[in-house]
Amino acid sequence: MTKNRRSGFTLGELLIVVAIIGVLVAVSVPIFSHQLEKARDATTLANFRNAYSEAMTEYLSPDSIDRHKTGNAYPSGWVGSGYHLWLNYYAGQINAIDVVIRIENTKTSYELSQMLAKSNLPFKVHVSGSRFPSGLYLIQFSFQNGTFGGSATLSSKIIGAWKKLDLSA
Repeated sequence: MTKNRRSGFTLGELLIVVAIIGVLVAVSVPIFSHQLEKARDATTLANFRNAYSEAMTEYLSPDSIDRHKTGNAYPSGWVGSGYHLWLNYYAGQINAIDVVIRIENTKTSYELSQMLAKSNLPFKVHVSGSRFPSGLYLIQFSFQNGTFGGSATLSSKIIGAWKKLDLSA
């Protein structure tokens, strides 16, 4: 009497396992890609908040306050060594602060406006342009009579010369 020794899996069992794995992948990929998009949007919003913080910190820095008090005319220019913050002076006061900002996820102006409107940013962003591919942009915080107006303007023009700019400095 010989026994049939069965070793390994049958073709049917392997096909069932492959089908189950395929279904799991098909279900999880859209969920994963949606989570990636949400993470990129959160990063973009954090970049807007950081740009605002940098602009307000520079505006309220002792050097800037001293310049306002004395009324001295200072030339517009880069602040620090990172080349990502530009001060615009007019009549001895900061007229505007331009900050380089990174947008992580390609958006249309409508999508970007909707995302910013739903956020709790401490300022309103005026979006000018039609499309915002991932990349570096300038956001301008305007000041009038020494006061921040509560809004900023984001231009859709990507900064070509700064595509490899290291914003971590």
